[in-house]
Amino acid sequence: MGIDEPAAAARTVEALTGRPSPACQDSYRQRRKEMLLALLDQYGDGVDKAADELGAFFDHLRLVGARGLVAEQLSDADYQYRPEPEGRPAKEGPC
Repeated sequence: MGIDEPAAAARTVEALTGRPSPACQDSYRQRRKEMLLALLDQYGDGVDKAADELGAFFDHLRLVGARGLVAEQLSDADYQYRPEPEGRPAKEGPC
């Protein structure tokens, strides 16, 4: 983990207080920060790209609605329209 070995004085303070040496804590925090920065460097671009793609999908979904999205995917405009309530004549068609 990259934690520094505390000096004799630091070990004595740890024994008296029951808390880890500040040198060890600083070292751990620094190593943790370095690891997180490395992960951001490695995966950050992929996450940004995925966020852009998901954002574009949901922007389009907001624009056309769920029925419009299904109608586009199936190339069938009938999916865009809700069925007529009972008592009203249905849309006239060939069948």
